[in-house]
Amino acid sequence: ARVQPLVRGPRSFLGVLLFGLVLAFGLVMAVACGSRGGFLALLAGLIVWMLLLARRSKRRKRWLGVAVAAVVVLGLVWFFGGHLFQRFSDTRPENSARFLKIEIWKQSFQQLFLKFPLFGTGWGSYVTAFNHFKTSGGESTVWHAENEYVQLLVETGLVGVVAFGWLIFSLVRRAAQSAWRERLTEPELFFGALASLAAFAVHAGVEFVFQITSTALLAAALLGFLTGSREQAGHPVLPSTLPRGRVAFN
Repeated sequence: ARVQPLVRGPRSFLGVLLFGLVLAFGLVMAVACGSRGGFLALLAGLIVWMLLLARRSKRRKRWLGVAVAAVVVLGLVWFFGGHLFQRFSDTRPENSARFLKIEIWKQSFQQLFLKFPLFGTGWGSYVTAFNHFKTSGGESTVWHAENEYVQLLVETGLVGVVAFGWLIFSLVRRAAQSAWRERLTEPELFFGALASLAAFAVHAGVEFVFQITSTALLAAALLGFLTGSREQAGHPVLPSTLPRGRVAFN
């Protein structure tokens, strides 16, 4: 998928082994923590990455390596995922009444969005608005909607959702089209960033990931990398230096 073929250098067996151990350790820790949203995000990222790889790579040897890696991953998940599986089993429909998130989403829509459908309650006002209009929960405080899309809808209304949705969708759509159709300068990084954003999008549906500044900045950096890489592939020649006034303005 590269514009210029990658020149293969010598590989160290120790380096490959260390790399595999680091990935395995990260996977084990991610599964053992029991985060259902994190696990769903991981699956979403892997699916997007595999689709892009399947689109570009036809080598049987490479796919054999991917199959072996998949077996190892499934084994690690099965061995260390007892707590995770138990948490998934607790999310059966008959147990839905016990989950606070579902009640938060329901009240966010009924008590907040329906009262302020056009412009929302205001940016950053969720905790104040929810605690004022909630119909249950006593004196407990709900800081976030545990769903970025619900919180965006509540705080910015339909106007904000349409504006932000159109902007992000247009950027991601162009990046996805480039990954699927075009030859890129660094496709392996491009594919990884796109898969990471897919994981972020899924995780944002069940957690308040965007409210954590470092996570939001990481997602923004990934999207910026995709946009810049796409521009670089389309215009490999560097433009002339910008005027000082333009640089100062930026």
